[in-house]
Amino acid sequence: MVQAQPIPRCTEPKSTDQMKTGYEAIVTQSGLHANQKHQPARSQTKRITGKPIAVYPKEEERDNQTSNTTKDARHLTPTTESKVYYPLSSSSPPEKANDHSPLKSLMTSLAETRDSEAAEDGNNLYHTPKESDAVVKYSASATVSDIAQNSERLQELVGNLRETHDEKDAGTIALEISLRIKNHDLTVPEADISIITAMKRFSNSSKVQSRGCKALAEVAAKGLSSVESMVDKGGPEMILTAMEKHRAEEDLQKEACRSIEVITKKYHKGKHAFGVNGRDAIVALIKGMEDHSSSPKIQRLNCRALASLVGEQVGSSRILVAEGGLGAIRQALKNHDSNIEVIENAFDLLFSVLNSANSYLLDEEVAMTISLERILSIMTFFRDNEKMLGQGLNLLRLFCRESPRNRSSVASLYSFEVILGSLDHCIHNKEILRNGTTLIQYLSQTEGNAVAAGLVSEGGMELLLNAIRRHISDAAIVEQVSLIIAKMARPFSDKIRKEGGIELILSGMRRHDESVDVQRAACLSLWKLSTRPENASIIHVNGGIKLINDALTRFAGDDAVSDAACEALALLTDDKELLMARQSLMNARKRTADIEPATGCLGCGIGCI
Repeated sequence: MVQAQPIPRCTEPKSTDQMKTGYEAIVTQSGLHANQKHQPARSQTKRITGKPIAVYPKEEERDNQTSNTTKDARHLTPTTESKVYYPLSSSSPPEKANDHSPLKSLMTSLAETRDSEAAEDGNNLYHTPKESDAVVKYSASATVSDIAQNSERLQELVGNLRETHDEKDAGTIALEISLRIKNHDLTVPEADISIITAMKRFSNSSKVQSRGCKALAEVAAKGLSSVESMVDKGGPEMILTAMEKHRAEEDLQKEACRSIEVITKKYHKGKHAFGVNGRDAIVALIKGMEDHSSSPKIQRLNCRALASLVGEQVGSSRILVAEGGLGAIRQALKNHDSNIEVIENAFDLLFSVLNSANSYLLDEEVAMTISLERILSIMTFFRDNEKMLGQGLNLLRLFCRESPRNRSSVASLYSFEVILGSLDHCIHNKEILRNGTTLIQYLSQTEGNAVAAGLVSEGGMELLLNAIRRHISDAAIVEQVSLIIAKMARPFSDKIRKEGGIELILSGMRRHDESVDVQRAACLSLWKLSTRPENASIIHVNGGIKLINDALTRFAGDDAVSDAACEALALLTDDKELLMARQSLMNARKRTADIEPATGCLGCGIGCI
């Protein structure tokens, strides 16, 4: 294959004869026939030293109605998707780029086209494969001279960006700076100054603002020192100004959103660079969601940036609520109810808001605005998606954590079918089971009889006991299921006994004898079950009395463990010594208690039926 200069895209359309003549000149040099139908595939090309190699991809089939002349012209003309590859190593490295270089021509072509969409992944928020393929690429094995050359080129670009008064050049240079910083892990002093200067100079150009935001995000992604420098020089203010001045430009809003996110995550004070508790950025992002409500990408990226700003901080959460953020989230879920990426990021944002305050008033306000029924509907639609089910259960758990009103609302809906179906689908996932069983336990505190009846009718008892069998080593699952059994013990003790629930509780006590939470929940459930002689017999045969006595001895200072254990022992044994010890403990606690509970509640946190 002969060395050939890449052909830049023409700014004006050429005739068929002109295009054919230009291509034939290259074909003649390479020894190929002009009518050859198939060019070598990309994987078949070889890298050689020296100048860049033009690669012409295989042409797609044309419409049968297209004329033969048009077919030949298209086949013989390099497409706009042609890519340029430089040699990985060479004794004579590529010539330095200048105004007439293939790289300059290529960057000019890129400036005339719309930026490609960012292909998101978990590790790189700014991965744009189309752009990076179009720019000079060096592999991980690039030589020292390659790196030095790229550093020199980047320094040159930074200087040019600061000095240029041409809007088109500014956009082109800003794009190349961002791509070189990302692809080659380079940093240049005062790069942020040049970018901010260009953004101020061309504040009316949405393209310069968009590419400036992209370049600032790449600079900030390189480390703490870069972010601090950018913040000191007014980078956040320029980003917010660009968002407000060009609210209708979707591409600019995307790049600005990414820059806000990376600044917030890379710098511990990044949130406050956008106002107290990130107020200015929160307001701008909410406006962006409202202005571009039909764009799934804006909804997804803005929800993610808002989650990074909120960061489970109550001040930022209250700002989001006060500025109408909940309404924007609700609209995003409504407009994009089948877009899993939008929903996942919206759920993550709601999780940050709910987890920040731990206030039942906020929980109820969020639940009322977002609608608990919508969350259950989304879980039903994505019933085969484990991640979505886990997020839904976690949100419902937070909604019902403190609010009796939310518990009643969830219990009155078709929730048990959805909740139990989710747990059954994710029975192998411990984290999802913890959240799901905790949610059911919260529901049982307020709606005990309804929850018990709903669980039994939907096969919930068998599912919960199966969860303990599979995850007996997980203390949280054992604790939550034991608390649920305690709530269901009196009306459904026969079913619990027949399903082997008593033996599983005792096994959990043996397995987690050092866990006060497990011992507290287990003693409580055994106390409730001991009211039936058949259950008391099983507890006695399986060594339950010893386990309860051991818990009482080990955690004598825990009021809930002591109360439940003593009550259970009173029902299970006639041993006078144990009963006297129980009475002495209760009397001692009564004398030393500062305040006696007015209701006579034992403080177990589960209530009685």
